[in-house]
Amino acid sequence: MSLTKTEVAKAVAEVYHAKYGASGWPGWGYCAQWIGGGAASLYAATGSVIHEVAAECLTSQSNCSDYIGKTYESDGYTIIFNESHAEIGQFYVDTMRGLHASLGGELLVEQGFDLEYLTKELGARSTLDSAIVPKVRGELLVCDLKTGAGVAVDAVNNGQGVIYAILAYDQYSMVTDITSVRIMIVQPPLNSVSEWVLSIEELEQWRTKVIEAATAAQAGNVAATPGEKQCRWCSKAATCTELNNLVFEAVEANDPKDIATDDLAEAMSKVEMIEGWIKSIRAETERRLLDGRTVAGWKLVQGKRGNRQWSKPADAEALLKSMRLKESDMYDFKLISPTTADKLAKAGTIGPKQWEKVQQLITQSEGAPSVAPESDKRPALVPGSIEFQPIETGVPE
Repeated sequence: MSLTKTEVAKAVAEVYHAKYGASGWPGWGYCAQWIGGGAASLYAATGSVIHEVAAECLTSQSNCSDYIGKTYESDGYTIIFNESHAEIGQFYVDTMRGLHASLGGELLVEQGFDLEYLTKELGARSTLDSAIVPKVRGELLVCDLKTGAGVAVDAVNNGQGVIYAILAYDQYSMVTDITSVRIMIVQPPLNSVSEWVLSIEELEQWRTKVIEAATAAQAGNVAATPGEKQCRWCSKAATCTELNNLVFEAVEANDPKDIATDDLAEAMSKVEMIEGWIKSIRAETERRLLDGRTVAGWKLVQGKRGNRQWSKPADAEALLKSMRLKESDMYDFKLISPTTADKLAKAGTIGPKQWEKVQQLITQSEGAPSVAPESDKRPALVPGSIEFQPIETGVPE
């Protein structure tokens, strides 16, 4: 039985899983004590399946919709590929097909590279999602697909993308004149395509940074350096002495009601890191209790029971019909949502002229004001231009 290129790349990646790989850069690139890993999740497993299907589409003439209904096994989860997954994958596939058509060159899909020469980690390899290499001379484009909707990923100063770019540059600059590198992050759930262009000189500066970080991380005797990026996915966050000390110092030093503006800005920069630490503490406490260990003052209790549901829906339907109930009593009818109507319009079930009439009946509320760093690309709100609602701080008067 022959394996597809995607399956081969996946198998190789599993055998040579790099502890200091490109995807772990947000951790080990900023903290030498970072430890990745942790339990597999449904979200990650689903993302892997979307990557696999999208890669198959890019190496064939198929589209992601062709795979709807197919079943995949990923990280211990059974994933049935659905319309939502297809939409995410097709956004990426269309983006790369369009770029390849306009730029020409060679399209790389799920290309594996030796990583050991860069990080000095024995047997380490890394696989990029896709790239376009110029034929004779030009810009190298490296693309990374992100399937999550929780956190927007920016291409600017994206170390993971830079590592992919270094690996691709080192291999292909020997046969083509690469004048610059473009790193692209495609994040379909947010309709986002973020780009960042580096000169070869800047790429070499990043190479030095990567080598130094990998060396420090593998030395094992460098102090931890807590931060929002590196602590978010670190499995050691709940037991990290440096992070615990930083959190307690920040909390003890600041009274939200009396804090000066400059100190407030400094404290705000630590909020996401502290919130991540809180989640880690909760997860570690639950893990130890589930393992049968004691955590003083805490115990496991039965959670809220789930919603009632039919154990055998078909049998329940037949039984209720035998009671001669009215359909209005047996079934719940609900108007489709605008999102579902939009899908029907894209599928052609609702015609273009009909869709214009439907759109006139659709409304969407504005997003609530939220605090964001100055680097956020969204425009700043002017307080007097919007009616703000008071925020509950939880701080007693």
